[in-house]
Amino acid sequence: MCLARIADFMTTITGVSLLAVFAWFATREWQLKWFIDLYNMLGAILFILAALILATLLEIVYYREDYQRALKHKESAADQP
Repeated sequence: MCLARIADFMTTITGVSLLAVFAWFATREWQLKWFIDLYNMLGAILFILAALILATLLEIVYYREDYQRALKHKESAADQP
């Protein structure tokens, strides 16, 4: 349960961060060179993608353990007469 909460929290933070990065990029002055802003934006997007991948892996680990527990319970219930 703890891993699922961590994954949900990370997903929420990632979504808010993505919105913040896009808002920051949209409000930047266009007098700066565009490739510097683009470089910063790509770095932020890569960081956000890494956080999403980590959150997804945490959810997979959590639900795998939950599925294995349910499978063991089902097998033990089927073995009893």
